[in-house]
Amino acid sequence: MYLVTIYTNDGEIVIHSPYANAVKLIDPTIDFGLSLEVDKFTFQMLPTFPGYSSIDALTTRITVKNIQTDKIVFSGRVVLPKESFSEDGTLFKEITCESEKGYLNDSIQSYYKAQNITPKQFFTHIIQEHNKQVEEHKQFLVGTVEVTNSTDNVYKFIDDTATTYETIKEKCLETFGGEIRIRRGEGVNFIDWLNSSGMNGSQTIELKKNMLSVSRTMDPNEIITILKPRGARIEAPEGETSDVSMPRITIEKVNNGRDYLIDEQKRARFGSIAGSVVWDDVHEPDILLAKAKQWLASQKVSTNQFQISAVDLFPIGLAVDQFEVGNWHVVKNKWLGLDENIRIVGMQLKLNEIEKSTLTFGNKLKTQEQYNADISSAKSSVTTMASGVEQQQTNIVAINKNVAVFTEDIRAEMNVLQKSFADIFNNFSAMENEFNTFTSIIHEYNQRITALENTINGGSGNGRV
Repeated sequence: MYLVTIYTNDGEIVIHSPYANAVKLIDPTIDFGLSLEVDKFTFQMLPTFPGYSSIDALTTRITVKNIQTDKIVFSGRVVLPKESFSEDGTLFKEITCESEKGYLNDSIQSYYKAQNITPKQFFTHIIQEHNKQVEEHKQFLVGTVEVTNSTDNVYKFIDDTATTYETIKEKCLETFGGEIRIRRGEGVNFIDWLNSSGMNGSQTIELKKNMLSVSRTMDPNEIITILKPRGARIEAPEGETSDVSMPRITIEKVNNGRDYLIDEQKRARFGSIAGSVVWDDVHEPDILLAKAKQWLASQKVSTNQFQISAVDLFPIGLAVDQFEVGNWHVVKNKWLGLDENIRIVGMQLKLNEIEKSTLTFGNKLKTQEQYNADISSAKSSVTTMASGVEQQQTNIVAINKNVAVFTEDIRAEMNVLQKSFADIFNNFSAMENEFNTFTSIIHEYNQRITALENTINGGSGNGRV
C-alpha cells in the first residue's frame, strides 16, 4: 500500500514496495503530529537492501506514497542513519527521518520590528526570511492565513538569534493561536496558518466494529491560579538607550496596586500556582486587565486524551475516508461512557502492519465546571457500581472473551486481506475499481474467492472480480 523512495546523488531509489515479493523495510513506522510538530519516520534496513550505502544524514530526501490514494503521506529528509550490529552479528541500519517542517530549523531570523502590519504580513515576512537562506526544496510559499487578532495589527520584535521554527512557535502560535499545515502541490510546499486544520470524518470508531483497544487519561495541565498578565514592553524615552530589556506594561495601576489576578475557585482546588501570559500588542493597562480577566475566566483546567488502537477500514473499502491527524471522528465505547466527536492529535502508522497502527485522540479541554462535574459524576458512578460489582464482573469477563475473539478474527482477516490485496494488485491493476463492491467482507469473503477463481479459470484476463 505504501511506496518509499529516497532521493540521492545517485538518483531515485525505491527502498520499500507494497507489491508481493518486493523489497520491504523492517518495521517502517511514521509518527504524525499536529500543527508545527515535526513528523518522524523510522525504519531499519539490511546491507542487501537497495539504497543501503546511499543514505546520508540531512542530504538524503525521502517520500512515502500511498499508492491507493496516490497521495504523499510523508516527505522530508534523513536526519540520523545509525549503523549497528545485533546480538547475532547481523549488520543493519536504523534510520530516522523528519518531515519538511524540520527545514524551518535550518534558518535564523534577522532582527525585525513589526508594527502596523497584519498577522498575515508578519507571517509572510518570517517565511520570506527563511526562504532567503535555504535551498529551493526547503522553501515554502505562504498559502492560506486565517489567523488574525482583534485589531488585525501586529506589534512585535523578532529576535535575530532564533530559528524560523522557534519564531513561528513563539511569535505566531503562542501569541495568536492557530495551527500550521504543510500542503504539497505542483512541486511547491505551501505553508498555511489556520485557525484549525482538519475536517469531520465519516468513519466512526466503535467496539466490535474497528476498535481494538482504548485508554483515557484526564490530566490537569499547566493550571494557573495566580495570573500575572504582561503587555508590550515599555519603550525607552526618546534619545535614551539601554543595554537591558525594558519592563512590560502591568495591571498594577488599575488593579489596586496588584500586578496579578487570583482565581479563588481554582486556587481552592489546585493550590497557588503562578503563571504569566503576555499580550505584546496591548499598550494600555485597562485593556490588559480586561484581557487577563477574560483569559482567567475561560481557562481550561484539564485535558482528556484517548489512546486508541483501531483498524482503518478505508484501505479495505469499508469506509469512504481514512484517518488523518487533525480530523474529527465519532468514537463510541459504552463501557467508558464514550460517545463523542473527538479530534485525532497524533497517529502512529506502521506500514507493514496497518492493523497495529494507533491513534491519539484529544486533547479535549475541560473547564473548571466540567472538571468538577466529572469528579462528582465519577464519585457517584463508583458508589452505584459498588452495589452490582459481582454482576458487572461476570459481564466484563464475557465481554473480554468476545473482544478477544473479535480482535483475533479481525487481525487474521486483515492479514489475509492485505496479502490478497497485494497479490491481486500486482497481477491485476484494474481490480482496484471493483473494491467498492466489498460491502461486507465477513459475510461475502468466501463468495468473492469463488468469483475470483471462476474469473481466472474463465480466462477473461481483465483482472476484475
